[in-house]
Amino acid sequence: MRLIELLTLQTAVYLKQQRQTEARAALEEAVRLGQPGGWIFPFLETGSALIPLLESLRRQNVCPDYVGRILDAIGPGNKQTAVSPLAEELTYREQDVLALLAQEMSNREIAGQLVISPHTVKRHVANLSRKLDAPNRRQAVAKAKQLGLL
Repeated sequence: MRLIELLTLQTAVYLKQQRQTEARAALEEAVRLGQPGGWIFPFLETGSALIPLLESLRRQNVCPDYVGRILDAIGPGNKQTAVSPLAEELTYREQDVLALLAQEMSNREIAGQLVISPHTVKRHVANLSRKLDAPNRRQAVAKAKQLGLL
């Protein structure tokens, strides 16, 4: 997910520098990387600046359904734009843990993947449950998907 975030930020920088070709290439790579996991949030952070390029990608049939979901989330008046404040409250490590929870990994498996202790994973899961107002890890994942965080 971090690579997707970096690519969307790189796209924004290229757009400010009026380097359209590089911006489009970076965004296309981000879309192709994000599509299998259905990631939406990394694109929300950059926001409406991406709309023209995303529409161009959709017209050129680059992951059109996925790009449509991103555009819907970015679009004005969309309910999912309210996700941003919550998502900004999640630390990078919590986002990593959340992504692995979505893969139905145990605390021990997540700890091994992230090279942290199982106790630390348990603390991150508790923080995620609190922030997402979910009583358990499964509902935290379900709520994160509903909010477009996954």
